[in-house]
Amino acid sequence: DITSTLIDINGNVEIGGTIDATTSAQDAYFFRGGHATTTNFYITNTNATTNNVANLILAPANNVAGAYLSAIATEDFSASGNRTADLAFYTRLNGTFSEQLRIDSSGNVGVNTASPDAIFTVDTNVGGSSTGTLARFHASKGESDSTFFQIAATRHGTASVQRVQLQAFDDDGSTGRTLSLNGSGGNVGIGTHVPTTTLTVKAPSNAEAIHVIGRSDDIGQILFLEADASTYLARIDARNSTFNIQAMPNIPMTLGVNSSATVTVE
Repeated sequence: DITSTLIDINGNVEIGGTIDATTSAQDAYFFRGGHATTTNFYITNTNATTNNVANLILAPANNVAGAYLSAIATEDFSASGNRTADLAFYTRLNGTFSEQLRIDSSGNVGVNTASPDAIFTVDTNVGGSSTGTLARFHASKGESDSTFFQIAATRHGTASVQRVQLQAFDDDGSTGRTLSLNGSGGNVGIGTHVPTTTLTVKAPSNAEAIHVIGRSDDIGQILFLEADASTYLARIDARNSTFNIQAMPNIPMTLGVNSSATVTVE
């Protein structure tokens, strides 16, 4: 059922009403073109106004829209120098449409934001004094032996509480798992983009480079191990009553200057 159809002298077809192609015998419809290289299908808005849109609406059930793609004019398109547009993707939740993803005219992609400020921008839009999960990367989601890597960010009025978290968990997120940086080799830099050793830490101005925070029993430790990651060589042990530097049995401990030992403890 095609209504208000106009065919001009060049063979162009203009439909001012609706196309009703409902039939139980068909589950697919095709728009075919015979051009050697390109077939185009236009959804147009003839009004030259900024913020005009052209939408492709998808109605998955009951003839009711459930999602749509929207081309959004960010200029009025009146001349070739001001023809700029974004592409947005909308989904529907409990009757309300919300923009979920946008590709702006510069090619930046935004998830949960209409104004991406980088090639890929994710915004959790969390409320004050809370943390939002930006991304999760699963080894095999839903499997009990799987893990995932998570990036989260905190919004808070106090600057010292604001943070970005890199975390590793088991599949259901109840237990922390090992987070390895450059496990196959390469240097890691904190506070510097030119690390010169496996781990290079550069302190900011007038601040300490590393803090070691004690366990729940107020013991802070740094351990030195052999390449097997299990054989202990030495330990620095700080408690609220003592500070210890210990070497394992049969390993002498030396203190020196310029690579020369001045004091040796057997």
